[in-house]
Amino acid sequence: MPIDEFNVDEKSPLIPTRHLVQTGSPAAFHAILASGAVHLAMIRGSEESPAAAYHIAEAIKLLRIGLKDSSNPSTIAGLIQAVTELIAIEVSFC
Repeated sequence: MPIDEFNVDEKSPLIPTRHLVQTGSPAAFHAILASGAVHLAMIRGSEESPAAAYHIAEAIKLLRIGLKDSSNPSTIAGLIQAVTELIAIEVSFC
């Protein structure tokens, strides 16, 4: 399902972007929630977020389960999205 993201600031040089989101993957869902929790914690100036830790652990657990059933293309797409979200979280802490 595509999601449009628009910047509401008229002076911003950013253009609207379009993201493809795999909503059928529980691992991707938890990875996206973890990413949001990490970024919210960073905005608030906190180094740790219990919500982020929970969603990262759930995403990793669901990734392991999903790798056992990787014959479905939809499952593979969700796993790839989850992995990229988790990598983005790790990179944001560097």
